[in-house]
Amino acid sequence: MRIINHSLLIMENRALRDKLDKRDSAGDCVTLAGVTLKCAFYILLSALSFAIAFFWVQNASAAMLIEGTVYVIVALAVSAIPLVIFSIIMAIFPNSAMVLGPFFSVFAGLALGFIAALFDLVLNGIAFICIVASTTTCFTVIFFDSLLKKKIKNGFLRFFPIFFISIVAIFAVLAIIALTVEKYALLFSEGLLILTVIFIILPTFMASILLMFHMSVIYKLVEYKADKKYEWFLAYSLSQLFIMVYGLVFKMIIVALSSAKVIKR
Repeated sequence: MRIINHSLLIMENRALRDKLDKRDSAGDCVTLAGVTLKCAFYILLSALSFAIAFFWVQNASAAMLIEGTVYVIVALAVSAIPLVIFSIIMAIFPNSAMVLGPFFSVFAGLALGFIAALFDLVLNGIAFICIVASTTTCFTVIFFDSLLKKKIKNGFLRFFPIFFISIVAIFAVLAIIALTVEKYALLFSEGLLILTVIFIILPTFMASILLMFHMSVIYKLVEYKADKKYEWFLAYSLSQLFIMVYGLVFKMIIVALSSAKVIKR
Protein backbone atom coordinates (compact mmCIF):
# COMPACT_ATOMS: atom_id res chain seq x y z
CA MET A 1 0.00 0.00 0.00
CA ARG A 2 1.28 3.45 -0.87
CA ILE A 3 2.03 5.45 2.28
CA ILE A 4 3.57 8.58 0.75
CA ASN A 5 1.59 11.04 -1.32
CA HIS A 6 3.77 11.15 -4.43
CA SER A 7 1.88 14.11 -5.87
CA LEU A 8 2.93 16.05 -2.75
CA LEU A 9 6.56 15.14 -3.49
CA ILE A 10 6.07 16.31 -7.06
CA MET A 11 4.79 19.64 -5.73
CA GLU A 12 7.85 19.91 -3.47
CA ASN A 13 10.16 19.22 -6.44
CA ARG A 14 8.35 21.83 -8.52
CA ALA A 15 8.87 24.35 -5.70
CA LEU A 16 12.59 23.49 -5.61
CA ARG A 17 12.75 24.14 -9.36
CA ASP A 18 10.76 27.38 -8.88
CA LYS A 19 7.86 26.16 -11.02
CA LEU A 20 4.97 26.81 -8.60
CA ASP A 21 2.87 29.98 -8.53
CA LYS A 22 4.21 32.37 -5.88
CA ARG A 23 2.80 35.45 -4.17
CA ASP A 24 4.52 38.37 -2.44
CA SER A 25 1.62 39.35 -0.19
CA ALA A 26 1.38 37.30 3.04
CA GLY A 27 -2.41 37.10 2.72
CA ASP A 28 -2.15 35.38 -0.66
CA CYS A 29 0.43 32.74 0.37
CA VAL A 30 0.13 29.24 1.84
CA THR A 31 -0.03 29.36 5.65
CA LEU A 32 0.05 26.56 8.22
CA ALA A 33 -3.16 27.88 9.80
CA GLY A 34 -4.92 27.82 6.41
CA VAL A 35 -3.83 24.24 5.69
CA THR A 36 -4.84 23.13 9.21
CA LEU A 37 -8.34 24.64 8.97
CA LYS A 38 -8.97 23.08 5.55
CA CYS A 39 -7.63 19.73 6.79
CA ALA A 40 -9.99 19.94 9.79
CA PHE A 41 -12.86 20.59 7.36
CA TYR A 42 -11.97 17.46 5.34
CA ILE A 43 -11.62 15.36 8.50
CA LEU A 44 -14.97 16.61 9.82
CA LEU A 45 -16.68 15.52 6.59
CA SER A 46 -14.97 12.12 6.83
CA ALA A 47 -15.92 11.79 10.51
CA LEU A 48 -19.60 12.50 9.82
CA SER A 49 -19.84 10.02 6.93
CA PHE A 50 -17.76 7.51 8.95
CA ALA A 51 -20.21 7.76 11.86
CA ILE A 52 -23.20 7.17 9.56
CA ALA A 53 -21.68 4.00 8.05
CA PHE A 54 -20.18 2.73 11.32
CA PHE A 55 -23.31 3.05 13.47
CA TRP A 56 -25.55 1.75 10.68
CA VAL A 57 -23.65 -1.55 10.73
CA GLN A 58 -23.34 -1.50 14.55
CA ASN A 59 -27.07 -1.04 15.06
CA ALA A 60 -28.07 -3.64 12.49
CA SER A 61 -29.26 -6.99 13.84
CA ALA A 62 -27.41 -10.23 13.06
CA ALA A 63 -30.20 -11.25 10.66
CA MET A 64 -30.00 -7.90 8.90
CA LEU A 65 -26.21 -8.22 8.55
CA ILE A 66 -26.46 -11.74 7.12
CA GLU A 67 -29.17 -10.73 4.68
CA GLY A 68 -27.43 -7.44 3.91
CA THR A 69 -23.88 -8.74 3.39
CA VAL A 70 -24.22 -8.20 -0.35
CA TYR A 71 -25.44 -4.66 0.25
CA VAL A 72 -22.48 -3.93 2.55
CA ILE A 73 -20.03 -5.21 -0.10
CA VAL A 74 -21.78 -3.12 -2.75
CA ALA A 75 -21.70 -0.09 -0.42
CA LEU A 76 -17.95 -0.59 0.08
CA ALA A 77 -17.39 -0.80 -3.68
CA VAL A 78 -19.55 2.26 -4.31
CA SER A 79 -17.55 4.15 -1.66
CA ALA A 80 -14.10 2.93 -2.75
CA ILE A 81 -14.32 3.35 -6.54
CA PRO A 82 -14.80 7.15 -6.43
CA LEU A 83 -11.80 7.38 -4.06
CA VAL A 84 -9.53 5.93 -6.72
CA ILE A 85 -10.96 8.15 -9.46
CA PHE A 86 -10.81 11.35 -7.37
CA SER A 87 -7.25 10.65 -6.11
CA ILE A 88 -6.00 10.13 -9.69
CA ILE A 89 -7.60 13.38 -10.88
CA MET A 90 -6.23 15.37 -7.92
CA ALA A 91 -2.75 13.86 -8.38
CA ILE A 92 -2.72 15.13 -11.97
CA PHE A 93 -4.55 18.41 -11.29
CA PRO A 94 -3.78 19.56 -7.68
CA ASN A 95 -6.03 22.63 -8.00
CA SER A 96 -9.07 20.33 -8.38
CA ALA A 97 -8.74 19.44 -4.66
CA MET A 98 -10.87 22.49 -3.82
CA VAL A 99 -13.85 20.86 -5.60
CA LEU A 100 -13.13 17.11 -5.38
CA GLY A 101 -11.54 17.11 -1.90
CA PRO A 102 -14.85 17.28 0.01
CA PHE A 103 -16.35 14.46 -2.09
CA PHE A 104 -13.21 12.37 -1.51
CA SER A 105 -13.56 12.94 2.25
CA VAL A 106 -17.20 11.86 2.30
CA PHE A 107 -16.61 8.65 0.33
CA ALA A 108 -13.45 7.91 2.36
CA GLY A 109 -15.45 8.24 5.58
CA LEU A 110 -18.15 5.88 4.29
CA ALA A 111 -15.60 3.26 3.18
CA LEU A 112 -13.71 3.44 6.47
CA GLY A 113 -16.96 3.35 8.45
CA PHE A 114 -18.12 0.11 6.80
CA ILE A 115 -14.69 -1.54 7.17
CA ALA A 116 -14.23 -0.41 10.78
CA ALA A 117 -17.71 -1.58 11.78
CA LEU A 118 -17.12 -5.04 10.29
CA PHE A 119 -13.78 -5.31 12.11
CA ASP A 120 -15.45 -4.09 15.30
CA LEU A 121 -17.86 -7.00 15.15
CA VAL A 122 -14.89 -9.41 15.17
CA LEU A 123 -12.62 -7.56 17.62
CA ASN A 124 -14.78 -5.29 19.72
CA GLY A 125 -13.36 -1.78 19.93
CA ILE A 126 -10.08 -2.34 18.03
CA ALA A 127 -11.09 -0.46 14.88
CA PHE A 128 -12.53 2.30 17.06
CA ILE A 129 -9.17 2.60 18.87
CA CYS A 130 -7.34 2.99 15.54
CA ILE A 131 -9.71 5.75 14.46
CA VAL A 132 -9.34 7.66 17.75
CA ALA A 133 -5.56 7.15 17.78
CA SER A 134 -4.98 8.36 14.22
CA THR A 135 -7.33 11.34 14.46
CA THR A 136 -5.98 12.50 17.84
CA THR A 137 -2.40 12.09 16.54
CA CYS A 138 -3.26 14.28 13.56
CA PHE A 139 -4.14 17.37 15.56
CA THR A 140 -1.41 16.71 18.18
CA VAL A 141 1.32 16.49 15.52
CA ILE A 142 0.11 19.53 13.55
CA PHE A 143 -0.12 21.70 16.69
CA PHE A 144 2.97 20.58 18.62
CA ASP A 145 5.26 20.11 15.62
CA SER A 146 4.68 23.70 14.53
CA LEU A 147 5.09 24.83 18.17
CA LEU A 148 8.30 22.87 18.87
CA LYS A 149 9.81 23.65 15.46
CA LYS A 150 10.84 27.07 16.76
CA LYS A 151 12.91 25.49 19.57
CA ILE A 152 13.92 22.10 18.12
CA LYS A 153 15.04 22.38 14.50
CA ASN A 154 15.81 18.67 14.07
CA GLY A 155 12.67 16.77 13.04
CA PHE A 156 14.02 13.47 14.42
CA LEU A 157 14.40 15.00 17.89
CA ARG A 158 10.92 16.57 17.71
CA PHE A 159 9.39 13.16 17.02
CA PHE A 160 9.92 11.74 20.53
CA PRO A 161 8.13 14.40 22.61
CA ILE A 162 5.34 14.62 20.01
CA PHE A 163 4.90 10.83 20.00
CA PHE A 164 4.76 10.79 23.82
CA ILE A 165 2.25 13.66 23.93
CA SER A 166 0.09 11.87 21.32
CA ILE A 167 0.05 8.65 23.37
CA VAL A 168 -0.97 10.53 26.54
CA ALA A 169 -3.69 12.44 24.64
CA ILE A 170 -5.10 9.23 23.10
CA PHE A 171 -5.21 7.41 26.45
CA ALA A 172 -7.00 10.42 27.95
CA VAL A 173 -9.60 10.50 25.13
CA LEU A 174 -10.18 6.72 25.29
CA ALA A 175 -10.42 6.79 29.09
CA ILE A 176 -13.16 9.43 28.91
CA ILE A 177 -15.00 7.41 26.24
CA ALA A 178 -14.62 4.18 28.27
CA LEU A 179 -16.09 5.88 31.34
CA THR A 180 -19.07 7.29 29.43
CA VAL A 181 -19.81 4.47 26.94
CA GLU A 182 -20.23 1.08 28.61
CA LYS A 183 -19.44 -0.86 25.43
CA TYR A 184 -15.87 0.50 25.31
CA ALA A 185 -15.16 0.04 29.05
CA LEU A 186 -13.88 -3.46 28.15
CA LEU A 187 -10.94 -1.90 26.31
CA PHE A 188 -9.21 -1.29 29.64
CA SER A 189 -10.13 -4.65 31.17
CA GLU A 190 -7.34 -7.07 32.13
CA GLY A 191 -8.00 -9.32 29.14
CA LEU A 192 -7.88 -6.59 26.47
CA LEU A 193 -5.50 -4.03 27.97
CA ILE A 194 -2.38 -5.34 26.15
CA LEU A 195 -4.26 -5.44 22.83
CA THR A 196 -5.56 -1.92 23.46
CA VAL A 197 -2.04 -0.62 24.11
CA ILE A 198 -0.70 -2.31 20.94
CA PHE A 199 -3.40 -0.80 18.74
CA ILE A 200 -2.86 2.62 20.27
CA ILE A 201 0.90 2.57 19.72
CA LEU A 202 0.86 1.11 16.16
CA PRO A 203 -1.28 3.74 14.37
CA THR A 204 0.15 6.52 16.53
CA PHE A 205 3.73 5.61 15.62
CA MET A 206 2.97 5.33 11.88
CA ALA A 207 0.79 8.44 11.78
CA SER A 208 3.38 10.51 13.69
CA ILE A 209 6.23 9.63 11.32
CA LEU A 210 4.19 10.13 8.16
CA LEU A 211 2.57 13.32 9.39
CA MET A 212 5.89 14.88 10.36
CA PHE A 213 7.26 14.02 6.91
CA HIS A 214 4.25 15.67 5.25
CA MET A 215 4.52 18.66 7.58
CA SER A 216 8.15 19.19 6.52
CA VAL A 217 6.96 19.55 2.90
CA ILE A 218 4.27 22.02 3.96
CA TYR A 219 6.86 24.11 5.84
CA LYS A 220 8.92 24.32 2.64
CA LEU A 221 5.93 25.54 0.64
CA VAL A 222 5.12 28.12 3.33
CA GLU A 223 8.72 29.40 3.16
CA TYR A 224 8.53 29.31 -0.64
CA LYS A 225 5.45 31.61 -0.41
CA ALA A 226 3.40 29.36 -2.68
CA ASP A 227 0.01 30.61 -3.86
CA LYS A 228 -2.79 30.17 -1.31
CA LYS A 229 -4.77 28.00 -3.78
CA TYR A 230 -2.38 25.11 -2.98
CA GLU A 231 -3.68 24.97 0.60
CA TRP A 232 -6.61 22.80 -0.51
CA PHE A 233 -4.32 20.20 -2.02
CA LEU A 234 -1.98 20.21 1.00
CA ALA A 235 -4.96 19.77 3.33
CA TYR A 236 -6.24 16.93 1.15
CA SER A 237 -2.79 15.30 1.32
CA LEU A 238 -2.88 15.32 5.13
CA SER A 239 -6.43 13.93 5.26
CA GLN A 240 -5.52 11.25 2.70
CA LEU A 241 -2.73 10.15 5.02
CA PHE A 242 -5.23 8.88 7.61
CA ILE A 243 -6.82 6.57 5.07
CA MET A 244 -3.39 5.12 4.34
CA VAL A 245 -2.73 4.58 8.07
CA TYR A 246 -6.15 2.99 8.65
CA GLY A 247 -5.59 0.71 5.68
CA LEU A 248 -2.20 -0.42 7.00
CA VAL A 249 -3.58 -1.08 10.49
CA PHE A 250 -6.60 -3.01 9.21
CA LYS A 251 -4.24 -5.04 7.02
CA MET A 252 -2.22 -5.87 10.14
CA ILE A 253 -5.39 -6.96 11.92
CA ILE A 254 -6.24 -9.32 9.02
CA VAL A 255 -2.70 -10.78 9.09
CA ALA A 256 -2.89 -11.21 12.88
CA LEU A 257 -6.27 -12.97 12.66
CA SER A 258 -5.04 -15.21 9.82
CA SER A 259 -1.91 -16.12 11.78
CA ALA A 260 -3.97 -16.91 14.85
CA LYS A 261 -6.16 -19.30 12.83
CA VAL A 262 -3.08 -21.05 11.38
CA ILE A 263 -1.59 -21.47 14.86
CA LYS A 264 -4.85 -22.97 16.18
CA ARG A 265 -4.86 -25.53 13.37
